[in-house]
Amino acid sequence: MRKIMTLTLIGMLCVVGTANAEVVFKPATTVATDGFKQLTTPTGRFFVASDAVLGEADVLAAQSIRGGSAVALTVPADVNRTLAASTGTYDRLAVFVDGTLITAARFRALGDSLVLSGLTPATGQLIANVIGVTGVDPNAPVMSVVTRGSSVEPGGTITADVFVNNGVDVQVYQALVRATGTVSGRLPASELMIDKSRSDFIFGTAQVIDAVDYTQSRMGALQFTGGVTGGGYLGTFVFQTNAGVNETIYLNLEVGEQSFVTDSNGAVIQHRTGEPAVVAVGVAPQLGTRSIRTSK
Repeated sequence: MRKIMTLTLIGMLCVVGTANAEVVFKPATTVATDGFKQLTTPTGRFFVASDAVLGEADVLAAQSIRGGSAVALTVPADVNRTLAASTGTYDRLAVFVDGTLITAARFRALGDSLVLSGLTPATGQLIANVIGVTGVDPNAPVMSVVTRGSSVEPGGTITADVFVNNGVDVQVYQALVRATGTVSGRLPASELMIDKSRSDFIFGTAQVIDAVDYTQSRMGALQFTGGVTGGGYLGTFVFQTNAGVNETIYLNLEVGEQSFVTDSNGAVIQHRTGEPAVVAVGVAPQLGTRSIRTSK
């Protein structure tokens, strides 16, 4: 029988919408382009379109990563598909805060994860803060997705394991992995499991309560007594690809309240997420990825 998730988040970890400043993102490039206006910032000269392609309301969640040199945004997959297809016209997104151009950052649209990079730590922190997200310590635990293989045939299954490393006093965790195809859109998880017999299971042989929730495609576990320091395996997600469809699938952890770790006092432990894993379905991957594997 499928067990329904009973774990609840005590605090919110990376949820957007608490700031008062207006943030919009506009297409930009470093080359003069018809219809783009030249603007200058302390970091350089850019040519910026007049219409925004993304607003604060479109951002579902955000996180300052890589020590503030990048910001990861969770946005609707259809928005990201438009951005990914536009790289021949523009290769940057100009970030405006209350009408002021802050920077024009390089971007990578991966599934429903939009990564702005090449930022100074101060700029990355500023963007995160005005959207309503606090920066995460670069030494914070990392939750990451690692797939068992980088390609499958159409109609095949993708198996992805979730890990955490560098944890301190971890007693509870919850994880939700999104799989988004360039053609199919979001794929539901066909199977969820926590293999507690694995030698790298984060709680080892300790007594735990674990649960999976197929309605929300998430899973989690709680160790009865105390927390653990270190890292390890958290669980496995399986996704069924569509027969006859060649595409690229991006898998990443949901940023925010759906994926979290807490300590033995019930406090949320701030964490970072690895970059999306990429699986080719009948085609070569469109973009590479850098997943962070855990250590025990």
